[in-house]
Amino acid sequence: MAELRRIEQVAEHNSVALGLISRLGTIDPSLKVHFEFSLHPFFATAVEYYSNCPSTNNNT
Repeated sequence: MAELRRIEQVAEHNSVALGLISRLGTIDPSLKVHFEFSLHPFFATAVEYYSNCPSTNNNT
C-alpha cells in the first residue's frame, strides 16, 4: 500500500505541474521544469521554478 501511495503522490504532483506549465509556460518563458526522483525511485516528479528568481537552484 505504501508503494501505491508514493506512485499516487507522484501522479498528483505531476498533474498539478502540468496544469501550471499549460497555463504559465507560454506566457512566462522564465518558468523552468526539471524532474527529480524524490518521491519514488522509478517515477520522476516534476519540479517547477522561475529562472529569474534568486532563491531557486538553477542547476538544469
